[in-house]
Amino acid sequence: MNTMRANMLGGIAASAILAFSSPSSAASPQEDLVRAWLEGSSFGLAVDIGSSRFDPASQSVVLDGVTIGGPDDVLTAGFETLTVEDPRRTPGGMFAAHSIRGSAMDWVVRVDPERWFPELVEAIEDDQDPSDEVLDGGDETPDGEDGAADGDANDSGVTVQTTVSPPFTAHFRADTILYERAVLPMTAPTFADDASIVARYFEIVRWYMPTRVDWVELNGVELATAGLPDGNGATTYGRLY
Repeated sequence: MNTMRANMLGGIAASAILAFSSPSSAASPQEDLVRAWLEGSSFGLAVDIGSSRFDPASQSVVLDGVTIGGPDDVLTAGFETLTVEDPRRTPGGMFAAHSIRGSAMDWVVRVDPERWFPELVEAIEDDQDPSDEVLDGGDETPDGEDGAADGDANDSGVTVQTTVSPPFTAHFRADTILYERAVLPMTAPTFADDASIVARYFEIVRWYMPTRVDWVELNGVELATAGLPDGNGATTYGRLY
């Protein structure tokens, strides 16, 4: 009896090993495509996926425990579950899906201009001048003259002061998020090493232009900010679309 029980347990163990090591357990082409899209369009941020599976009945890829970025990055994006229905590539090389559904969305954006945009901060600081700057080509008003002889004291110019925002954090949560009939870039934009902020901005605009989403809906939304000069804040929305 003991020998029979041992043989039975051995057979079950062997079957389990064969099942998990067989080719059928490998990721499907649809799973590979979704993973390639997430990794390619994440702007170089690390992508971690807890598990994935393909559901032939709904033609959907289901990802559990998705995290993009980390605590030292400008963005950390997380989803408890991400379901991509009918993922495919368009003839033009874009990523397309009938729908993309996320649950327990949790995004943290760390806004730190001096760390992430040092070139822009330097340009702003260099542009500041102790003397007044004016708009629309107006002349500076000398001390003691109000320039209001014609009844319009502000025509002589307006002082402009640009300041750099201190670091702050924005936390964006949603119970669910839905994209319907989405066509999205497969990869992130590329920049020359010496590209300026303006050049990078226009490259992102060109990269984003082919994007199409017929419908976007978020439910159970909360937006919280921390570190702003006027204090922390939080706003909730039942639904956004």
